[in-house]
Amino acid sequence: MHLHRLGAAKAQSISFVSDGAVWIWDRIGSIVKQAGIPDSVKIHEVLDNCYAVHHVSLALSALGISDEDRNPLYRELRTHLRNGQWRSVVEELEMLSTENPEYPRIQTEVSYLRHHGEAGHLAYPAFRGHGLPLGSGAIESRIRRVINLRLKGLRQCGHTNAVINSAHGSGTPRRCPAKLNAETKPRIPQHNSRFLHTQFGIAPWSTAKRLLEDGLKH
Repeated sequence: MHLHRLGAAKAQSISFVSDGAVWIWDRIGSIVKQAGIPDSVKIHEVLDNCYAVHHVSLALSALGISDEDRNPLYRELRTHLRNGQWRSVVEELEMLSTENPEYPRIQTEVSYLRHHGEAGHLAYPAFRGHGLPLGSGAIESRIRRVINLRLKGLRQCGHTNAVINSAHGSGTPRRCPAKLNAETKPRIPQHNSRFLHTQFGIAPWSTAKRLLEDGLKH
């Protein structure tokens, strides 16, 4: 797998940053095993801070309090959460939800925060101390810009676009079909250098080529 090819087994530490989807967290153990990562490598599991804060917002919304009272409380609990004080956040929400008609909804969010807190996914001060990311936004942005816009973009399918535009008599570029047949599938460009220069810096050409090949399969 790609994580193994990157040399993850020789890393000092590895961070998994994700939202709260159960299936994602359940896969981390198998990923570590398949990548051949030894026990000496420190594994950090981080709940994306934006998702954690969002569940605080959902709990406060379920309380039904006015925006005038809600906004200051939200900012206070958000600060506590980012400072690693998730227990105080849980206790505050539980106290506010007592005898509230929306108690089940609020408890859903409280249980979410408690689960990830007890699992060590909300230790944001420690993560910051190690220089680790608290969210997955940087990776998601790179996926959108490097893979979706550049490697899967219209410029990679210029020949196919020309055929489609000619057939429809339109000068407006159209998106490539999701599946290209063997005749219209664009060729993978060859390169004599080991590296590809992009707007994001220098990347191994083999990596860029593999990503492009993977993109053309879907």
